[in-house]
Amino acid sequence: MAVNDNKKRGELPEPARWSNEIIGTIWIAAGLLLLLSLVKYSPADLPRWGLLEAFAGKTGAKGENLIGPVGGILGFLQILLFGAAGGLISVGFIWFGIIKLAFDARIWPRAVMGFVILLLAGAAWLDAADFFFKNGHKNVISAALVV
Repeated sequence: MAVNDNKKRGELPEPARWSNEIIGTIWIAAGLLLLLSLVKYSPADLPRWGLLEAFAGKTGAKGENLIGPVGGILGFLQILLFGAAGGLISVGFIWFGIIKLAFDARIWPRAVMGFVILLLAGAAWLDAADFFFKNGHKNVISAALVV
């Protein structure tokens, strides 16, 4: 008997189950890392060297980030790039991991594009609504100028 190896045009081979589990676990771990970096973020968590010195806390308070200086840098980058909507990044990473683990689904391209649009729309809405960080950009600039 012959084996039927015909494939439909554009059909991708099915990935192995163990690879989906590893990739899903990596997505969830990265999401938890990003979430923990935001939980207790403060400017005191930033290292006082290089470009980050201008944004580091000047009060001398000890950083309390759950991940340490790496968490301070990750939290700072999330807030710097997306503001209060930066919390959506960790939620999206955890959700992508759950999708990979539970449903063996492909994440690229539709889900990622939808997530990016949601993230940018959330950042724009929070900036326009002015609920969080009212005059936050002024506080960040004035804190950087205080020596």
